[in-house]
Amino acid sequence: MNKQLELNGTRSTAFAKSFSGFWASSLIVRTDLLRQIGGYSADISFVEDRDLHFRLSLVTSIAYVNKQLIQTDRNPSPPGSTCRPWDKVEVQFRQQQHMYEKWLRMGPELLPDIRRIIRRNLGALHSHWANWYLENARYDEARQAVSNAVRYKTTFRTTVKWALTWLAPAFASKISPKTRPYRDWRSCVVNFDPGLTATQARGMSPANLSAESKSPLLKEHDCVS
Repeated sequence: MNKQLELNGTRSTAFAKSFSGFWASSLIVRTDLLRQIGGYSADISFVEDRDLHFRLSLVTSIAYVNKQLIQTDRNPSPPGSTCRPWDKVEVQFRQQQHMYEKWLRMGPELLPDIRRIIRRNLGALHSHWANWYLENARYDEARQAVSNAVRYKTTFRTTVKWALTWLAPAFASKISPKTRPYRDWRSCVVNFDPGLTATQARGMSPANLSAESKSPLLKEHDCVS
């Protein structure tokens, strides 16, 4: 059964907020639209599917097919393997940062509300950078990252983190959240389908995700938090 996303002109807002909830291998799109947006970005090798989906949402509506279309192997890489460099946290963060900064350089097609969302996401990402640097005792880089976080997303928590990182980085490293891998796709599934609990999502396989999902609507969720 086909369902049109009821985003009422705000579909790009939903895609800007979080991972789009579907895999590129299940996407069907007109060739002329792909050419119009320039296809995949050659300079983005991680989250390139999210980048493509967001840019597509700026030029066309998006429909959701509530049935299984693909089966995806999400098993981790073998120990010592280098076939998936994007499994490294620093690669994930660097690519996401580049994607957000590239979006912010867009012209008038990027509405002010969407631009604010992207800035907040970029601020949150810099905060994650700071956590990772603190975790690895790279305090000078942590200070730079947390300063960028405050620049893009000024909140009480980021301000407190900024002060602690500059004045007592060793203490800040003890209380900051530990970095978790982005590739835990189940954290995105709960967000994609509001009817699923975290426990239910962990018990699902990629093969039955799209078949069991009840809602295509996207909610705000940062899978790198």
